[in-house]
Formats: sequence, C-alpha cells, structure tokens
Amino acid sequence: MTITAKSIIGIIIVLLIAGVLWWIGSQSVQAPQRELSGESVPLGSIAGSEADTSDASLDAELSALDLQMDALASDTVVVNQGLNDTPIAQE
Repeated sequence: MTITAKSIIGIIIVLLIAGVLWWIGSQSVQAPQRELSGESVPLGSIAGSEADTSDASLDAELSALDLQMDALASDTVVVNQGLNDTPIAQE
C-alpha cells in the first residue's frame, strides 16, 4: 500500500470512530435539571451524615484505589517484559 492509501484509510477510520462517539453521545439521556429553591440546609440536619461514616467510605475507596494501582503496576511490568522480549532464532 502506498502512503496515500494508508492516509486515506486512517482518515476514514478516525471519521468513523468520531461518528460513532457522536452518535453514542447523542443517544444518552440527560438528567432533568432541578431548580434550586435558594434555601440552604445546615450540614448537621442531614439525616445520617456523620464524619466517621464519610471517613470510612473514603478509606474504603482509597484502599480499593491502591489495589487497582498495584494491579496496574504489575500489568505494566508484564507488558514491558513482553515488549522487551527478544525472539528466539529458529533453524
């Protein structure tokens, strides 16, 4: 294939992907907008709002994030080993 043919195919693929993404975005339903009443609610009056609950939730999410980052690091090591692998000459 010539460079021109490769360029045309690449442009077509990019346009196709952009069209699909635009179509998916236009199909999503947006949540209805709420009107704010202008009234403020004191933080202590919200049912079930405790600092310990929030901290525990953040700690749980942080530990889950740490596990995901560790998995990503190990995956990166495996990918790098695969990319740096030299093929064995076959006779």
